Amino acid sequence: MNKISFYFIITILINNCYVSIAQNSHVNTPGDSLKLKTYEVLKNKFYENQSNSNLARLYAKTYLEKAKRDTDTIKIADGFYFFGLIDEYAIAHQYTDSIIDITKHLVHEKYPGFAYKLKGNLFFMEGNYREAFNQYVIASEFAKKRRDKLEYAILKFNIGLLKNQLGERVEALDFFKDYMNYISEKELVEKRRDLYIKGIYALSESYTYNLKLDSAEKYIKKGVVETLKTKDTLMYNLFVLQSGINYFFQDKYQIAIDSLEKAEKRIRSFAGDDKIGLAICNYYIGKSFFIQNNTDQGVYYLKRTDTLLNEANTITPELIDTYNVLIAHYKNEKDDKNQLKYINSLLKFDSILKYNYKSLSNKIIRNYESKELLDQKNQLIDKLEENTFFSKKLITVFIAVILILVTIVFFVIRKNWIYKKRFQHIIDQTKNNIEESKEENLKIATKNTNLPEELVKEVLERLERFEQSKKFLKGKYTLNSLAKELNTNSSYLSKIINETKKINFANYLNDLKIKEAIDRLTNEKKFRAYTIKTIANEVGFNTAQSFSLAFYKKTGIYPSYFIKQIENQKK
Repeated sequence: MNKISFYFIITILINNCYVSIAQNSHVNTPGDSLKLKTYEVLKNKFYENQSNSNLARLYAKTYLEKAKRDTDTIKIADGFYFFGLIDEYAIAHQYTDSIIDITKHLVHEKYPGFAYKLKGNLFFMEGNYREAFNQYVIASEFAKKRRDKLEYAILKFNIGLLKNQLGERVEALDFFKDYMNYISEKELVEKRRDLYIKGIYALSESYTYNLKLDSAEKYIKKGVVETLKTKDTLMYNLFVLQSGINYFFQDKYQIAIDSLEKAEKRIRSFAGDDKIGLAICNYYIGKSFFIQNNTDQGVYYLKRTDTLLNEANTITPELIDTYNVLIAHYKNEKDDKNQLKYINSLLKFDSILKYNYKSLSNKIIRNYESKELLDQKNQLIDKLEENTFFSKKLITVFIAVILILVTIVFFVIRKNWIYKKRFQHIIDQTKNNIEESKEENLKIATKNTNLPEELVKEVLERLERFEQSKKFLKGKYTLNSLAKELNTNSSYLSKIINETKKINFANYLNDLKIKEAIDRLTNEKKFRAYTIKTIANEVGFNTAQSFSLAFYKKTGIYPSYFIKQIENQKK
C-alpha cells in the first residue's frame, strides 16, 4: 500500500474513530471564556480545528486543565489523548503511556484500549510496523472484552492496512472484506459514512494489488460516487489516483496516463506539498510511456519522480523501481555519468527504506542487490576515471585522495580504538557501581564552603533523595527552583554541588540524565530500539542534539555508538 493512501486513511481513522463529531457545528475562534465551556463543546471544537495546530492545542489544553481541576480520571485521559493526536511522535508516545498508566486498572468503554490503538498508529507512522501490530492486537483484546464491535472492526482494519504495507496482500484483503461486511450495515453506513468510504478505498486498492482488477474497478467507481455525494475532495482524489493505477495494471496505458495526469493536477491544487502522492502519479505515467516505447516521455516522468523523491527525502517500496528503470536505460545508452547518478540515488533510498521499513528490508531492491550495486558503482567510477587518467592534474589529485583516505582510515581506526576503550570504561564503571563516600563528601563540602556541617549534611541528603526520585527526568530545573524545592539557599546549593560533584549545576543535572540513559540502554532492550530523539525526551532532554552532545561530553562517545556496542555484546 503506498504511503500517501495509508497516511490519509490512518490519520482520518485516528481522528474520527474516537467519537462522531456533530456535522453541523461551525468553527469559531475562542474569543469568549473557554473555561466556562462544557467538555462536549471543547471536545467538538478540538476536532473541528484539528488542522489548525494552535487552535487545537488551545482547546486540548483547556479541556485537560478543566479535567485536572475536576480530578476526573477519564476526562484527564481524554485530554492526554487529544495531545497524543497533535504532538510530535516522541511526546505523543508519552501521552499514550500516561493514559495507560492512569487507566490500566479501570474497566471503561474507551480506556486503556484507545491509548493502545493510538500508540499503534504512532508506531506505524514511525515505520515500526511490528510494534504497531503488537499495540493493535492489545487494543483489539480490550475492544473484544467490552464488546465494542465498531472499535474492534476498525482495529482489524488497521491491522489489514499494516499487512498491506508489509506486502501480505492476500491476508490484508481478507481483513478488509470482514471490515466491509460489518461497516456496510445500513445503520452504520448512514452514521459513519466516512468509515464506509475508507473501507471502499482499502478494498479497491487491495483488489488492484492482488490483480483482481474487475473487482477493484467496481469499488473505485463506487468510491467516486460516494465521495461526490459527500463532497469528500481528499478521498475523491485518492480514488482518481487509484483508478489510474488500476488502468495501468489492466494494460490500458493511455487511459491510465489520462487518469494519473488528472490525479496529479488535483493533488497539486489540494495538497501541493504531498511529494509522495505526486511521485506516485509521475512514476506510473512514466512506466506507461516506457511500456508504449515512448522512452523520452518515460524518462522525463521518471526523472520528475526522482526530483520529487529527493525533495521529500523519502520513498515507498513500489517507487524504488524508478531507479531500476533509469539505471537500465542509461546503461543501454552507455551514459556512464547518469547511470552512476541513479545508482547513487538507489543506494541512498535503499538505506532510507531499510530505516523506515525495517520489516521489509529483504524485499526492497528487486533487481539489484546492494553488493552488486556497489560493485557496479565502483566499475563505473573506474571507467570514468580511465578517460582522463593520464592527465597530470588527475594523477596529483588521485595521489592526494589516496593520502587523505589513508589518513582518514588511520584516524577512523584510532578513533574506533579510543571509542571502544571509552565504552569499556563506561561498562566497567556501571558494573562496579562505585558509591561516593558520604562522610568524605560531607568533610570536603564543610571545609571548602565554610558552611555548618549540619546544613551541608541536610542538603546532601535532600540531593540524594532528589536523585533517587528521578524528578530531573521531567522537570525543567534551574538552580533557584531546585534550591527552593530542597528548602535551601541557591548559593549554598551551588557551593555544595561544586565541591562534592566537582562540576557546576547545569553539568550536574546533565550527568544525572546521562547516567539514567546509560542504565536504561544497558538493561532495557526495548529502550535501545527507540530513536535518539525519543531516548533524549525520555531522559529529560529537549532535542536529540543536546542529548548527544551531553552524552559525548560525559562519556567521550556518542549514544548511537554506545547502543551499537551494547547490542553487539548482547548477541
